[in-house]
Amino acid sequence: MPTYKVSPFVNAGFQNYLFTAADIDEAGKVDITGTTGSVYTVNMDNSASGGAANWLLIWDGTAATTSEADIVVPTTHAQRLIMWVDKGITCNTAITVAGSSVAQGGANPSGTMGATLFTD
Repeated sequence: MPTYKVSPFVNAGFQNYLFTAADIDEAGKVDITGTTGSVYTVNMDNSASGGAANWLLIWDGTAATTSEADIVVPTTHAQRLIMWVDKGITCNTAITVAGSSVAQGGANPSGTMGATLFTD
């Protein structure tokens, strides 16, 4: 069962969020911070995938659909992946994330997949 947590942090007037998804699924989490924002760091854990590749999908929108995601992050079995974006990837509508066993989304990830995103 997926669990999602958003922890706000305030630093010198700059609002940051640490979003954690444990056992993320194909439905994902829509509008993770409740507003527009940028993604700076993605930490994806695919170490319990049961031997299969999975994808973390990120949309600039309010739906996790099977249409092309704005950001598609692939990982192979037993891989932990960290992605840093120094200037951030801006989402002008909302930040929505989901996991999938296929790159276009809409299918539950193989095994258990987790993700943590640092956003503002």
